[in-house]
Amino acid sequence: MSIKITGTSHIKPISEKNTFDFIALELDRYRFHALTNRTKSKFNWADASKIGFGGYLFAYFGGLMQNYLAKKLGVAPGEDMLSAIKLANKTNARLVLIDRPIQITLQRFSKNISVLEKLKFVCFLIISMLFVREKISLNEIPTANAVNKLLKELQQKFPGIYRVLVKERDEYMAHKLIILQQQFPEAKILVIVGAGHLTGLKTLLETHL
Repeated sequence: MSIKITGTSHIKPISEKNTFDFIALELDRYRFHALTNRTKSKFNWADASKIGFGGYLFAYFGGLMQNYLAKKLGVAPGEDMLSAIKLANKTNARLVLIDRPIQITLQRFSKNISVLEKLKFVCFLIISMLFVREKISLNEIPTANAVNKLLKELQQKFPGIYRVLVKERDEYMAHKLIILQQQFPEAKILVIVGAGHLTGLKTLLETHL
């Protein structure tokens, strides 16, 4: 399989010396445009009403948290994706956006997850941040064991959130990569995704390719 998958923390540049024909990013068109044009997130009632307030608030505050962590490291939010875009431009690789449209994901978050699960998840995040016991280095990508442990906990405690934010998107991205591989069987493809999608995406591709 000529596909290399790299997991990132979303706030650190990637480090890649090899050249590829395609570089696939965990982005959709909307997020790609916002990232490359440095569009700042602002609360918008019209957008919130379209996709559902639960999903919109989740994305809005998630963006604020990413900005906060990026500032602590002295980097730009989405630095991993920006560095991958620069690599593609430098090496003449073709960029491919493989993530499900953010509007669909947030709509499903709003409509398919119970209010109780959303509230429990918010409380879980707050408690985790206030009473975290393990030291986490923002300068390092979490190990596979640490990520898999967190994903297993997410799946057990918040099955709806895990399904919408992780499992369904893994399947969507795998499907797009499979089609790309079938269209260009000799191409070398570099895939840049958040560390939480690394194991699931690899498993799906190994199963279907």
